[in-house]
Amino acid sequence: MTTCTVDNTSGLRYSLATSPTHLAVSEEATLTLTITNPTDQPIACSGFTLTFPLELPTHDTTVLTSHPETINAAADSGWHITNPEHGVYAAAPPAATTDLAPGKRITLTLNRVTASADPGAATLFLSDGLHPTSQDPTPLRVVVWPSGPIVDDFHPTSLNVQRGEQVTLKWNRIKESAITYALYYYPHTDGQLPIGRDGGPEPIPDEDLRGTYDVNSQRYDVDYTTKDKDGMTNPTVIFALNAIYQGDVKSYVTYVQTTRADGEFYNVGVSGATTVLNRTAHPLRDSSTVYRASTDGFLVGWVKESDSMSAQGTATTGQEYVTNELQIQVNAPDATDCSYFHLVSGERESHNSNVTIPVAAGSEIIFEGPADDRVCELLWHPLGTDIGTGLDGEQEGT
Repeated sequence: MTTCTVDNTSGLRYSLATSPTHLAVSEEATLTLTITNPTDQPIACSGFTLTFPLELPTHDTTVLTSHPETINAAADSGWHITNPEHGVYAAAPPAATTDLAPGKRITLTLNRVTASADPGAATLFLSDGLHPTSQDPTPLRVVVWPSGPIVDDFHPTSLNVQRGEQVTLKWNRIKESAITYALYYYPHTDGQLPIGRDGGPEPIPDEDLRGTYDVNSQRYDVDYTTKDKDGMTNPTVIFALNAIYQGDVKSYVTYVQTTRADGEFYNVGVSGATTVLNRTAHPLRDSSTVYRASTDGFLVGWVKESDSMSAQGTATTGQEYVTNELQIQVNAPDATDCSYFHLVSGERESHNSNVTIPVAAGSEIIFEGPADDRVCELLWHPLGTDIGTGLDGEQEGT
């Protein structure tokens, strides 16, 4: 991971990386400096000089190392280190001046760098040429973290939760006022969090994190419980805790798995059995009610003629028939989507006129038809199991 990347005035790009990525006090590390020509034109190079300050510049900074004598420096691509001094490393090209072609790079590697015993931000300086004072140097910054685990034992109290449940997280952290923390998580399938003032995701407010100081370990025990509105619905909910020191970020990640979670898929293939249809069809009987579908489903209806005597509840079959009508209106949840109106007329007493209508979740269903289920019926078939009727009802005019 690159610690620092800058472009200098000549067009060259300098990238400094450390291994390990996050350097701690007194830790041995390798520094890799890469010099690249990102332009489409050759750039003349007479050499580069990397300088390590060996004295503390200010109270809130540190030196990278107090033991430059242990460092081994080397360059590639035919370049070589000339007269290395403590804290000063000059890399010279094969010739007095070498053109660095477009896209080409030079790598300077420094092994056995023992980090300072003092945490803070250390600044190195890179100059064009073989002398550190030949030009205004380019600063390259390396952060040296305090010792010990910054965050430890970051975990949820349960790895498996039911859909909609809350989650409690626990961890302990170092006692260091210069380190700040930011907790993020994405409980829902849309993956969205409130957007902060800087345009990025808003972390959990510090006042929602509960911390107690343990005098024995000299660390803080911290916990956080998610809010009711953030009940888990993602199949896997990721929690990210960032520790931030001198602009450098260490991230710690944990997760929970949600039972009966929501999911969104692109292509799904099923080789065995699947259950999508609800096993129970729900008759819609009250034509004065506006129904709302809480899931996708189908309306299946039929209507037929009835003779005039049957319509009056008399068992005698007459020769005069009443034409019955079933009117169904489906209003899509989004005003930009289509809404549907269906009119089904019974033509013969001995035959049904049938209709099947797909309904999207969130749609309104309004119908009007005979109340006699011997000549008319409208059934709701919701998609999904264990969802009740899959309908919400609302009286007209409310």
